[in-house]
Amino acid sequence: MKKLFYKFLPLLLVLSLAGCQKRNYFPDEYNPGLSRFTSHGFNIGTFYLNNVPYINPFLGAARGNSMATLRKIVTNSALDTLMLSWDIGINDNGNADFSSPYQTILLLMPIPKSFTKADFIAMSGQQFIYNANALQTPYYYYSDAISVVPNIYFVKINPIQTTDTTAKLELSGLFNCNIRTNIIGDSIVITKGRFDFQIDEASLNF
Repeated sequence: MKKLFYKFLPLLLVLSLAGCQKRNYFPDEYNPGLSRFTSHGFNIGTFYLNNVPYINPFLGAARGNSMATLRKIVTNSALDTLMLSWDIGINDNGNADFSSPYQTILLLMPIPKSFTKADFIAMSGQQFIYNANALQTPYYYYSDAISVVPNIYFVKINPIQTTDTTAKLELSGLFNCNIRTNIIGDSIVITKGRFDFQIDEASLNF
């Protein structure tokens, strides 16, 4: 019986390791508190908010980094809104510290009402530039979220088929934003933002 156990031990170890998710946080030596920009579906997003580094949480070896959400928000105006969002916390050596009032970031982009998944994939390699007119985009208020209309460059949007036959989109990009809040004299500056996510196509609502 012992011989049989030791024979299957290597296989058990392989299966155990295969089920473990990595943090996939690679510190950027030139930008302390940020992860290096990658484009491999690592499910990592970091940025500076008023010079404080933020990162998405790690949910443990079974779940890995917290995922992003991509949704189309239907509005009553001439344009709808594309919202890319993920959970955030202040980066404490690769761990998310939730001492900040902001727990989620919402990147909002005005889009035509006819916007489809094919249109989104076509944004690969394209840049969305924030302008004053974008201020007319509906503001979505959540008590613990920061919503911004960013300058955003989608470096890669790539449909892939994973080993479990699930269709996903790999999307990676860079973003920044400078906005004034409703508080007089207060402002929020987001700099050096970078993200690298995988999103299930089945979760899309467009």
